[in-house]
Amino acid sequence: MVKKSKVFPLDFDAQEWTVEAALPWVFFGDERDTEVWKDKTKFAVRFVVGDVDERSNNIYLKPYIRALQTYIISEHREVRSHTAFPPLVWCRLAIQFWLTVGGRQDSFISAMTKWVRKQNKGGMAFVVYRCASTDKKRRMPMEAFLFGRELPDLISTEWEYKQKAISSPKLNGKSSRKGARIDEDKVGANLLGALRSAVADLAKGRRNKSSLLRRLDPETGKYRYRGGREDLLGEVCLQEGGAKGKWRFKNGGGGPYSTTALLKAVSMVAICRKSWP
Repeated sequence: MVKKSKVFPLDFDAQEWTVEAALPWVFFGDERDTEVWKDKTKFAVRFVVGDVDERSNNIYLKPYIRALQTYIISEHREVRSHTAFPPLVWCRLAIQFWLTVGGRQDSFISAMTKWVRKQNKGGMAFVVYRCASTDKKRRMPMEAFLFGRELPDLISTEWEYKQKAISSPKLNGKSSRKGARIDEDKVGANLLGALRSAVADLAKGRRNKSSLLRRLDPETGKYRYRGGREDLLGEVCLQEGGAKGKWRFKNGGGGPYSTTALLKAVSMVAICRKSWP
């Protein structure tokens, strides 16, 4: 039996990942120790880049692989052998695909999360891009890039890290760091991640036709919501039966979570007020 390696093999600090290198690990990495992984991912790459088509009678031609090809091509038009994207773009592709189709690859998510935490160092991460119309550099919050439904026409993307200043007085020439916690520390990474996924799912889902959820605010990277925090909470969560003040996510994102913690998290994900257009 082959010993399972816990080391994710792709370098998030690399300039680009080719489709041949990225697709197996980003979309099928949790199956790395199965006997069919090599053949399955080899076929998946060939299908996505168009080297084989629907006429193939390959045993791995499944709905998931069909959906993966359709999604990547819809986002980037033509994808061919050796096509390459920055790791950050692969992160967005994966997250948006899983929000649409469902599921995820824990090995990739875990590696991506570690990388973001290591590089971010408690500040606010921004995605820097070059505007296609003006050729000038602009930026947007990392969360807006990963979870937003619509993006500007990006020529290229790269990471820029900016420490978000914590308002605290200086004492004896030293700044006090007490209480300087990032959002994940305040409510928990699992809860915050589940809420972000649930709100993004609500934004993309058909039931959003009757929702008060609006587009992402470009300045903060948070969703605009026409209503109160409690209203948004009711759209993405159900109250736990027999557990007063406890909630679970409607999309299966977990729980139960307390009302207090969820409302704090809502403030980190959305700007709730009644005056949004």
